[in-house]
Amino acid sequence: MKKATNLKIGAIYINGMTGNPCRLVNIVPCQGAWLESYDGQGYGDTVKFENVYYADSDEVQDYLEDYRAYTASEKAPSHKPVNYDTQWNV
Repeated sequence: MKKATNLKIGAIYINGMTGNPCRLVNIVPCQGAWLESYDGQGYGDTVKFENVYYADSDEVQDYLEDYRAYTASEKAPSHKPVNYDTQWNV
């Protein structure tokens, strides 16, 4: 992993303390960054700059997929409960 520099709010980075991809939500000058996981964990916790790493494209994709699944509406077709008895007319 490569240590991140020139941090950008909203970008996905790796939290070196957890190893998880997180979104950068705030930069605290001279202290560190706030990194939030897909489910909001870590918000407000300062991570030292030396523990913020660049995420590769697979890690960014994983974060985005987890975030979409976490925030998806139960009304979405992919998240509707399926009753296989009525679906197949058994």
